Amino acid sequence: GPYLCNYRIWIDWNGDLDFTDAGEEVLAEDNLLGGFSSAIAIPDTSLAGERRMRIMLNNFPINSPCGSFSFGEVEDYTITINQYDCSGGNTLAPLAVCRNLTAYLDVNGQKNIQVQDLDAGSDDVCDSLLTLTISKNTFTCNDIGQVNVLLIATDDAMLSDTCLSVVTVQDTIPPTATCSDVTLCLNASGNATITPNQINNGSTDACDASLDLSLSQNSFSCANLGGNTVTLTVTDDAGNSSSCQGSVTLTDCTAPS
Repeated sequence: GPYLCNYRIWIDWNGDLDFTDAGEEVLAEDNLLGGFSSAIAIPDTSLAGERRMRIMLNNFPINSPCGSFSFGEVEDYTITINQYDCSGGNTLAPLAVCRNLTAYLDVNGQKNIQVQDLDAGSDDVCDSLLTLTISKNTFTCNDIGQVNVLLIATDDAMLSDTCLSVVTVQDTIPPTATCSDVTLCLNASGNATITPNQINNGSTDACDASLDLSLSQNSFSCANLGGNTVTLTVTDDAGNSSSCQGSVTLTDCTAPS
């Protein structure tokens, strides 16, 4: 079957024949199925001329631009960086460069992000003060999963470019478990049962109104007369859970025959 791949791209911006300088790892994407496309911004400090670019893909974690491995591929390319003269006016659109983001909802089921969270170095040849905007910056429980967010980069000549970020919205906050105490009578057979709802005292979760409830014990007999501690576990749709304890007091309400 198909394999998930990890990708890395390096560019030797300063031409010193290695990929270890700051900013020379220009792309890092993990656990992708199939190909992808991405834009790469050229640093202002890079001079015109030929540079070496290395592309590596592997089924295992990639920690270095050099080395050997059993599964994957490495390819080197020569790229040419051209110098652009801005004195005649800006006619080149900016380059929007995005990165993906995992956004974690807070206790209220919300998350706000900033443009900087998705910008991966958008650039413009002639304008160092780009205006960056994103199509969505507020996420709620309704957005759990993957959301495509558009980043728009606009320069002073009103030229623009866009790129797409994938924001993975996750709910990792456990619900709030709240318990109550109950008193029960054993039946004529000396038994009693309870349901989770009898112990649940309004447990809540920001994203899930129908929590899954379970008890550590729900059947009792004469051996349990008096006080008994039970644990209520509440679990939301994302698999987050919490628990609380309640007391079940059992009494013998049946007169002897």
